[in-house]
Amino acid sequence: MLRFRKMLVLLFMLSSTQLVFEVETTSSDAILKTDDTQTAGSKFQNVLNAFDVSQPYFKGLADKHLYRLNGILNATPGQFPWMALIVAAYGDVFSGSLISDQWILTSAYYCSMYNLSSVILGVVDHTYILEKTTKIDYNIICYVHELYDPNNLANEHNIALIKLPQPVSFTVNTMPINLPSVNDVTKDFTNVSMTVSGFMQVSSCYNYEKDHNSATFSLKYDKLKGISFTKCSATLSAEYGITLPESAICTGNTKIGPCGGVQGAPLFYKNQGGSWVIAGTIAFSPYYYCNNPTVFTRVSSNLDWIYSTTGMGGSTSTTRKP
Repeated sequence: MLRFRKMLVLLFMLSSTQLVFEVETTSSDAILKTDDTQTAGSKFQNVLNAFDVSQPYFKGLADKHLYRLNGILNATPGQFPWMALIVAAYGDVFSGSLISDQWILTSAYYCSMYNLSSVILGVVDHTYILEKTTKIDYNIICYVHELYDPNNLANEHNIALIKLPQPVSFTVNTMPINLPSVNDVTKDFTNVSMTVSGFMQVSSCYNYEKDHNSATFSLKYDKLKGISFTKCSATLSAEYGITLPESAICTGNTKIGPCGGVQGAPLFYKNQGGSWVIAGTIAFSPYYYCNNPTVFTRVSSNLDWIYSTTGMGGSTSTTRKP
């Protein structure tokens, strides 16, 4: 049963430990198998309504969530093949990005607080039974950046890596995204066209009583443009007293919101060669106020840590041009 998470102005923060996973990544209909032979098939059906709208506060959340769904785009199989749906024990869900055959990049907040039950790759829609995701797979290891500070919302090291128990085979629906170059450390993303993608529980702000035993997550995406650090920093400082690190990447407000599993969702853009490159992972968004920016942790500022942790030693060379 999904527990209500604080949905204040933050968008993201759960954690790491794990469960038994076996994922078929050859089609968009992957099957997650647990060690007790229970299965959770992936289909598209908006089943779980997580909040009781008879309560005025939750009704407000539901209304805001409906507003945010307008204009959100549905991803198709193979469109963003690096996307990972990460399931924590007892049902919490967040997103991540495959960066090699055994490593997934995500946000530190969630990875530092939760035990992981499974990682699902190669899907755009996935349904699982909450009662069957309570076991921990200690073979799925989450590494949180050692400089991450959970008490600092704007920490520039809000980033984590998940190591899978075994390498995955690349298919048309399962493929890593390119890491940025060191030159992106100083890159100005103002007015740069980018995309954010994450798994959303579309009906997650509605009546919980409809079906509290299962949940469906669908891969959504939104097209954004970067805004200047000066404008972003001034807005968040004035509105919330938040001091951003200079490495932060800011975009306009995205409708990919916190009513679901978008925590850890990547921000990416196409380089001059036409390949997708991950620029950031979503850190937080004051989503109640739709004119405020969304903030992302800059991946290039954490490259040394990524390379030393994974042993990759350089950008992924296997990523195709979509």
